[in-house]
Amino acid sequence: MIKFDNKLELRYYFNDKSNYMDAMIKHRSEKEVLSLIRTLADMLDIKMTVYCESFAQQEGFREIWSVAGENSRLISVLLNLFMQVWTRPSLLVGGQPVVDRSAADEEKMQREIALLRTNLRKKSPGITVTRELVELLSASPRVCKCKSNFYESVRGYPKVTKFTLRELNAGNRSRSGSLEVKREQFDYYILRSDELPPVKDNKATIEIISPVLKDARYRWKGIYNKGGETIDFYMCDE
Repeated sequence: MIKFDNKLELRYYFNDKSNYMDAMIKHRSEKEVLSLIRTLADMLDIKMTVYCESFAQQEGFREIWSVAGENSRLISVLLNLFMQVWTRPSLLVGGQPVVDRSAADEEKMQREIALLRTNLRKKSPGITVTRELVELLSASPRVCKCKSNFYESVRGYPKVTKFTLRELNAGNRSRSGSLEVKREQFDYYILRSDELPPVKDNKATIEIISPVLKDARYRWKGIYNKGGETIDFYMCDE
């Protein structure tokens, strides 16, 4: 039996007293949540696995994911970072980005991530997630896209009135305050275009992984920086 000291509660509140939800919408939405958690874990070099847990349902729809890993404290920092990034709006009123992101912002974000990763590896006391890192990650094109896909999906499900996140301990008791996003705020996360701005990083290091050599146009893969995201590309891509 695995002991789960860290859990993430996702809760959807409805405009009625039901506790059922369209499965296609739910799984399509939560794929984006898991994708971002995995991306942040890879960035910070944190080993972890997310499991679904069964429990008695309450009004609305309450989902609990149990997170197992080598260090409970590191996972708690990861979940705290995820919750702040996920509930931070991407857009201002009128649809303009909260931050006009630049190449300098990307470099600054990589430095902040590297610093946090080093402190986590050293198990330094009193590790906290800085506000600057939350702001930089929240404005990252990939993060904005994940959030946009999620909130656009749940916005299309009229019965959802709000969405909340909370970290729990092994006994399903709250470890953190609940962060919520109400339906009227969903638009502040939904991008107006699928075209994401390119980010130039002149100091990037990319580990190239070649595809199986076949007589077909398979995509190559590259790992961006240490513990960074995976990039798909074709030969001669810029």
